[in-house]
This record gives sequence, C-alpha cells and structure tokens, in this order.
Amino acid sequence: MSVERQPIETAPKDGRVIWVMHEDVGAFPMAWNAAGTNVLFAPGAMGMWEAPDGSMTWTDQDGCGPSHWAPYDESGAGMAREVRHV
Repeated sequence: MSVERQPIETAPKDGRVIWVMHEDVGAFPMAWNAAGTNVLFAPGAMGMWEAPDGSMTWTDQDGCGPSHWAPYDESGAGMAREVRHV
C-alpha cells in the first residue's frame, strides 16, 4: 500500500490528525492548533502542529516545519516505508 503525500500548504488545519513529515526529520501524527505555542522552541510563534497526546509540537516558523502531509490511518499501514511524492 502506498500513501500519497501532499504539499504541507494543502494540509487541513481544522484540528483533524494527519501525518506531517519532512524527509530530514520523519513522519508524525499531528493536528494543527491555531492557538498552539511552544515558548521553549518557538518563542513568539502562534499556531503549530501538535501531537495528539501533546508530547510534541512542530512550528512552521522560519521554514523549519513539515514539508508534506498525508491522511492519517491509526494503523499507520504503509506510512513508514511507502510514502511517495505526487
């Protein structure tokens, strides 16, 4: 099974969990939180990707955020090995 990844600019920012990824960092299930902050790693940034359990945030600040996204499937089937560019 192959998962088609899309440019991060097209990602839904409605609170649903999706896979967000960058080829140099990896893929993580996260949801956009428009009010999310992380004063330690992104002081002053408002709005960021957050893990469902709150254990991790990822900001788009300074171009350091995810580059792509894909629909989330709780099973994670195929995600680690088979993400292809569109």
